[in-house]
Amino acid sequence: MTKDGGRSDTSTTRKRQSVSFSDNGAPNKKQTIDTAAIDRTSSSEESNTIVGLPTQTSASELHHAMPIHSAPPDTVQTVESDDIKYETSSRANTIIPEPLLGEQLTKLIDLIITLRDKGIERLALDLPQIVVVGDQSTGKSSLIEGLSAIKVPRAEGTCTRCPIEINLKGADSGWRCRISIIKKYEYKVPSAEANHSLGFGPFNKEKSAPGIEHFADVTEKDEIPTWLERAQLAVLNPGKLITAFAVPPHQVTEITTIQEPFAPNVIRLEISAPGLPSLSFFDLPGVVVQDVDMDSHVPDMIRSLVKTYIEPSKSLVLLTLPIDVDRANSSAADLVVRAKAQDRTIGIISKPDRLVNANVKQWKEILAGKKFKFNLGYRVVKNPADPNTDHAEARQEEQRFFLTHPMFSGELRMFRDRFGTDRLKEFLSERLMTMITECLPEIEGKIADRVTIIEEELRTLPKEPAGNIYIDIQQRLLNFEGRLAAIINNSVDLTSNTGWFQLWHREAQAFFEKLIQTAPELDTATLSGTTSDQSQAEDDNSDSTSANQGSPRRNLNQRPIFNIIPIHFDHCQKQAINAAVCTYTKKFTLLQLRDRLHAVNGGAYGTGDPRVFEQLVKESTEHWSDVCKVFRVYTAKICSNLVNELLRHFFGDLINTQLFRVIKESVHAFLKRLDKEQAEISKRLLRIELGKPFTVDREIQEMSKHSVRQQLTEQLQKAIFRNRVREMETGNKKISDAEKRRILDQVKSEPSHNHQELNELAGAIAYYKIAARRFADNICLTIRNEFFQEMARLLWRQICTDIGIRQDADPNQVNKHLQELTAPSARDSNRRKELESELRLLEQNKKDVMEVVNTNQRYNLEDF
Repeated sequence: MTKDGGRSDTSTTRKRQSVSFSDNGAPNKKQTIDTAAIDRTSSSEESNTIVGLPTQTSASELHHAMPIHSAPPDTVQTVESDDIKYETSSRANTIIPEPLLGEQLTKLIDLIITLRDKGIERLALDLPQIVVVGDQSTGKSSLIEGLSAIKVPRAEGTCTRCPIEINLKGADSGWRCRISIIKKYEYKVPSAEANHSLGFGPFNKEKSAPGIEHFADVTEKDEIPTWLERAQLAVLNPGKLITAFAVPPHQVTEITTIQEPFAPNVIRLEISAPGLPSLSFFDLPGVVVQDVDMDSHVPDMIRSLVKTYIEPSKSLVLLTLPIDVDRANSSAADLVVRAKAQDRTIGIISKPDRLVNANVKQWKEILAGKKFKFNLGYRVVKNPADPNTDHAEARQEEQRFFLTHPMFSGELRMFRDRFGTDRLKEFLSERLMTMITECLPEIEGKIADRVTIIEEELRTLPKEPAGNIYIDIQQRLLNFEGRLAAIINNSVDLTSNTGWFQLWHREAQAFFEKLIQTAPELDTATLSGTTSDQSQAEDDNSDSTSANQGSPRRNLNQRPIFNIIPIHFDHCQKQAINAAVCTYTKKFTLLQLRDRLHAVNGGAYGTGDPRVFEQLVKESTEHWSDVCKVFRVYTAKICSNLVNELLRHFFGDLINTQLFRVIKESVHAFLKRLDKEQAEISKRLLRIELGKPFTVDREIQEMSKHSVRQQLTEQLQKAIFRNRVREMETGNKKISDAEKRRILDQVKSEPSHNHQELNELAGAIAYYKIAARRFADNICLTIRNEFFQEMARLLWRQICTDIGIRQDADPNQVNKHLQELTAPSARDSNRRKELESELRLLEQNKKDVMEVVNTNQRYNLEDF
């Protein structure tokens, strides 16, 4: 073993052997185990080191132990030693080449660190990590020293007060440690302002991407304890600059106060040295119970921190447990159980020198997986009693201990492959390799998702204008004008179910239908024995057409919104006309009609008068202004939506620039002017229609009047018929169908006493329909041939004028002006730089992942 913690090149005597373990990690019952050399002997690792395989052996041990490559895949080899016989699958013993393991794992660890630093875990992605937890004074610090080959502070009051991330990797020469402080949480003072739901007291508001501050570069291993003290003080004093702790001549002893007794922000150690294994893990503060000298909230904060690290599904938990302490009394073990993390936890048994004979049987059951079971089993490590012992010497002492201890070399010797820190490091490196490799597809997916999000946001951020922006903007406006004109003029095929014009045409049809449907009607509710609701319902259900015959009614609510590709009109309101208030229809009773005729003729009845006709028409058309306004507002809205969609299509990358705002204002003013002009046209057309009734097509007028007169007569006859039937069917008396037919024939044969009333109403209804068709056509013609055409021809010119593009303008001055309008704001510019930087990093990460995936395929790493 080298001084820096790497493996020694000196080979030791080995015996070729392999062990077949049951699913719980224990040897098969019929096998016995013995060995003469425990130092670096070949043996299989735990059953769960590789998913789906019964055994696993470290690469270096197998490489020196047996020529397994001569065996065909999935065959079983039998290897014998002095008094034991083991069977092992050749696949289980497949070697991960050690240089490849170190090189590839280093790349993978660097990748995971980079992704974590960029906040990718906030994208619902758990990254593989190894977490060391335990109660206070359970040997956790000694384990950290054994794994990292460094010394940690051990003076009183210098226990771990924040998470420490330790990343190990090999190097060609020299020992080096880079210390950084990862500020994942913000500090709020006073504590009352903090978000205590996180459980971290005054630390809250987890950042999307943690801030990373360089603290120190250390080249002397002996200085690490001092630098760790400095870094921890910097973390515990978040209100001060870290330079107060990192830069000499300040001494640690000069700083006697701390702002917080605990902090969730991280100290990162990146250690490189020749021979170091590739490994990464987090050391968390020891779980403590309340102490009189401790702030009351600290134990809960530590428990919250431990839960935060062990709950993610890809956290491999190392739980330190002294051999002389019952696991049931471990607070850290309780947190593991509550987090349901037993299937990804390894129990690390410390202080094995305290084992007594009375407890050997219990520990044999624990190591065999029969008691206090963890799916990944248990490991036993022995660290020196003297904390000043050199790392290499400590590992040699550990080997001698397990080789010579009566119980570990005797009754517990069958579990010797789980003894020692070096074997633990090898196991963790290979396990971490497997965890990260299995996670690569998910990482690729999350990177791709994040890249998509960044690219979408970048499309909305303006770029720094480059070159001749004048030509670029002019071309965009020409494309905008061409697309707008094509959409507006695409009105030849009205049977098509796609297109913006078809969308408007259907609403125009609804406008027309609403006018026709609200023509005046005869109200028969005043006839004896008939209610208004009954009369209307029965009229609607009769086989005779009502006064609205000639305009087929259809369910306008079923009309879809039609889109034109690629411009979408999701913001258009459906059926604006049909959704308008439907109480416009004017109804006239026979009595009302008779009174009007009587009034205009000075009491004489039976003489028609044009004034009654004009009055009926005027009252029946009073609602046209409301229906017309709804249609006009709808037209303005879909025009605005169309133009806005086109602007986003052609100027979407400039949406946050002053230029886009000027264009939007220009469009708004232009459409507002067109709408105002259309409103004036509509008012003028409405005034014309509400004036003296007139039509030159008297033939159509008379034909329509005759048809309506016949409909009204039939409607009145049926109302009289229904009343007589009701009068005769008193109580339980029912009349036959033959009698009903006789009554109906009688009603039809009776002379009419309402000829004049029906004639006046029929004339008003017939004219109303002629006028409604004429009014609807004129409104729609002006919109189509004036509003739309002016928008298609002149809008882009108005935009050019408003942004300074004029024929008489100096092109250089125009270009300069447009550059000013398209220049991004400082905020947008900084945001673009951040996103582009992150995008480059993600693309590099994607490339790194692909390299690892390709290497895995080349070496068949999916089998390990």
